[in-house]
Amino acid sequence: LAPPSRRVTMGGGPRINYPKYVWSPAGGWYNDAPKNWRRNTLIVAGFIAVSTALVFRFSINNERRTLGNRPIPSQRWCKHTVIDDPNYEERYAKYHAEKKPILERILPD
Repeated sequence: LAPPSRRVTMGGGPRINYPKYVWSPAGGWYNDAPKNWRRNTLIVAGFIAVSTALVFRFSINNERRTLGNRPIPSQRWCKHTVIDDPNYEERYAKYHAEKKPILERILPD
């Protein structure tokens, strides 16, 4: 064991003085998180979820596609698919019937 005079100074010592105006995304020198950080996180997550849903809904209502050589996944939930491509269901079924397996499409010959 260390002598009693040394036992008091072990453990890193007191906190050092640091400038209060320094900001860091990791929380600065001593990350003293606010007590309501869980509530704040849920509020922000809810805001992000609602914003994403609104953007998705806007996209569904306003997306228009020209005829391409293969079906696009967003056409399955798009509002104007039947108007833009009346034969979409047939083209979709034909594309998936003729589609090669994934490894044949990505590996070289």
